[in-house]
Amino acid sequence: MPFLLTLLVILSPDQCLQAQSVDPDTVALQDDYFDVFRLTPASAQLFNDSLNFLSHDPVRFDKALRNEVFLQQTGNMGSAINDILAPKNSKGFITDGFDQFDRHFIDVATHDIDIPGTRFTNIDYHLASKKEQHIYVTHNQKFRPWIVAGVEFGAQISPGEFTGQEKNGLNLRVFSLASTRNRKYNVYASYVSNRMLNDENGGVVDDSLFINADKLQTKTQEVNMNNATMRIKNREYYLRHEFIPSATEVVDGSPKVGIRHTFQWFRQSVLYQDQDPNPEYFTYYFNDSTASYDSSFTNSVLNSGEVFIRKGSGSSMFEMSAGVEYQEMDYYTGMLEKYYNSTSAIATAQFNFNGIASGIEWKLGLDGSQQGANEVKLRSQYNTVNYGSIMLDLGYRKAQPALRDLVYNSNHFQWDNSGGADETRMYYQVEWHFKKYNSVLHVKGIMNKDFIYYQSDQLPQRYNEYAGATEFSLRNFIHIGKLGLENGISYYVTSEKKVMPLPDLAFREQIYFKSLIFKGAVNFRSGFIFRYNTGYKASTYMPATGVFYVQEQTRIGDYLYIDYFMKFGIKTATLFIMVEHLNAGLGDRNYFMTPNYPMPSRAFKFGLSWNFFD
Repeated sequence: MPFLLTLLVILSPDQCLQAQSVDPDTVALQDDYFDVFRLTPASAQLFNDSLNFLSHDPVRFDKALRNEVFLQQTGNMGSAINDILAPKNSKGFITDGFDQFDRHFIDVATHDIDIPGTRFTNIDYHLASKKEQHIYVTHNQKFRPWIVAGVEFGAQISPGEFTGQEKNGLNLRVFSLASTRNRKYNVYASYVSNRMLNDENGGVVDDSLFINADKLQTKTQEVNMNNATMRIKNREYYLRHEFIPSATEVVDGSPKVGIRHTFQWFRQSVLYQDQDPNPEYFTYYFNDSTASYDSSFTNSVLNSGEVFIRKGSGSSMFEMSAGVEYQEMDYYTGMLEKYYNSTSAIATAQFNFNGIASGIEWKLGLDGSQQGANEVKLRSQYNTVNYGSIMLDLGYRKAQPALRDLVYNSNHFQWDNSGGADETRMYYQVEWHFKKYNSVLHVKGIMNKDFIYYQSDQLPQRYNEYAGATEFSLRNFIHIGKLGLENGISYYVTSEKKVMPLPDLAFREQIYFKSLIFKGAVNFRSGFIFRYNTGYKASTYMPATGVFYVQEQTRIGDYLYIDYFMKFGIKTATLFIMVEHLNAGLGDRNYFMTPNYPMPSRAFKFGLSWNFFD
């Protein structure tokens, strides 16, 4: 199999480094050649979720869902995800809006470089009884104290249980971070490629037929589409470099003035096809043919130049910068071609002192399609000795909506919302890590106005009032002898459920027995995972446009998922065996996260996560 061939290549003798008993999640590259080179504005790397136990649990098969108590999805691994509370991804003021698969993609702005020694490799491989496979490989290497490079590769196959449900994904990132020995020039360059090739079936025709079937045969269950496919591909080149004329090899405390340039090229294609669609599935036909061919292409180029002043380094530093950003984007949808550009003023400030790290980024649209747009991001982290760490993340954005929400053209869907008011989107996150109590309190939310959502007719609608939603989450773990309990519970409040539907409550509990076996050589853990959310009228999914739209007919939730697992830790390797959705078929089949899209039934899964470093 290609995955096993890749595994053998990665584990060639040159790469099989000596395993050591060190936890790589707690060790980060702290070489002072790079501790003053900020790879992203506003100190985006300040946040480190290593204290969050849920984020590093390899038992979850889909990495996109490991750190979540609740997240709406449309079925098997690699399917579309609806994250209402997440801030919208932006590579500039102009965004395309096709983000339903972003959780499964590698982002070029992921700059975490964890190298305990000279080289670090992680291999994450999963295999399931339903022919699902997943492999994720990361390799980072420090060639010199001033040169670091790495590669990430991910691939997944998920055939699904129903007709027309297969998901295939490929991800690749190659990057290099370097500095001259005299520190006058620093550069970060990266290439990212993501591909998601999905069959789409539009869900089952009738939820009740699935729920009440005497003998369930998923492959013969009637679905809305039998020949539909969704293909999303994107590529991105990223370069961020700076020149500091007065820098020296030995860092001193004097202020340094430098210039910085960022280049970002991004291309994405979104293609939905169905040559023989179900005539009752779509409401509108604008062309003579009934065939579906929803195609959208975006091509974005962004350049920014900044002048900055920096003083100090590492745990004691301050930096301010100001400059100009220019972005242009070509957007093709159906038979339409649109061109957008934006010129913006940008400014950033960040500091790190006495356990407090903060960064702020501001952007103002000066000209073009986003003239008058405004965006502010603030991030701050405070580490205390007695009370753990507190993190704050705030954002404000007032700008034109994403391009998909503005203009769309296909055989079944056509709209043009150009010329409307700017969207106002605010988000906030507060996280408090209580080290003494092994707990994390997390509050995140959004507040929007004049934003576009998708109503029950699957068309965009502008909501002119304020609407908001907040999640209050508490996570902790308790050990009593050889028994362990890991808790994650979330409570949701939304001001307008008709445009931001969320459950009232969700939890994820893990109860397990742990012990050292084989004379302490193996860390053994065995237990159950329980997942549940209260019932609510969740948004449903239109695969042709890739949007989640509100509905008032179907209520889903009120279902308990139970998983059983055994996990073995041997030095730097973790092996697990799992029966996912153990209780499938033992009661009601009301296991939906999205209307018309049943979740997978019982499956046996095997996984291995192995770290190599020296």
